[in-house]
Amino acid sequence: MAIVKRTTKGSALTHAELDGNFDDLDGRVTSAASLAAGRQPTLGLANAAELNTLLSLLSVNEQTGTTYTLVLDDAGRCVNRTNASANTTTVPPNSSVAFPIGTVIQVSQGGAGICTISPGAGVTFIKPSTRTYATSAQYETASLHKRGTDTWLVVAS
Repeated sequence: MAIVKRTTKGSALTHAELDGNFDDLDGRVTSAASLAAGRQPTLGLANAAELNTLLSLLSVNEQTGTTYTLVLDDAGRCVNRTNASANTTTVPPNSSVAFPIGTVIQVSQGGAGICTISPGAGVTFIKPSTRTYATSAQYETASLHKRGTDTWLVVAS
């Protein structure tokens, strides 16, 4: 199975696709027995694009508190909120954190607490009319896409 990557912005990978990606990578990584025999570790990646996909899959910022404000290092990453209580992730204004336009950030609800996405002062959210700014169940993910200086598209359940 090839690594699954979305080419359409806002199309998050399903849990089955993520699991498949890691299963695929398991088959490409040198086994522990090979390492013990003195062989060099290898990844069977076809090209740089697959390596970048792998790195983005592994880039998770674990947050356990009830409040968190995004930082520049979150760009292109998944912020996994693992609190059992309701929690809030705030998108700061460009004057505080200058994410480049086009930045994509995933916020996942890794714990039992519903994760609300909140705009900081001066930040505008645009979203599909039927959606909210919060996850509705554990393991759901919200996608944040910076569209303008202080404008973000938010896609959550």
